[in-house]
Amino acid sequence: SSAVLSLTVSAGQGHGSIYAYPAGGNRPRVPVLTYGRGATTVQTSVPLGRDGAVIVETDGRVLRVTAWARGVSETWELDPENRTAPG
Repeated sequence: SSAVLSLTVSAGQGHGSIYAYPAGGNRPRVPVLTYGRGATTVQTSVPLGRDGAVIVETDGRVLRVTAWARGVSETWELDPENRTAPG
């Protein structure tokens, strides 16, 4: 099985990348999305890993995850100087 992810960068202030891959798998060499300034979206299919999980990595500052099936959205601040809990 796989999950279809819609990954969006909103008004990025710099350049970066996003990786998505099955939990328990190796991080791919090529990101699913690279971005510069501005907003961009990509849809990608990712095989499911352990317990149906996928890993999403970014070198950005904020990560927001929405589980549409549950209607839940969580946000993490990724700035190492300003770590906050999901909420």
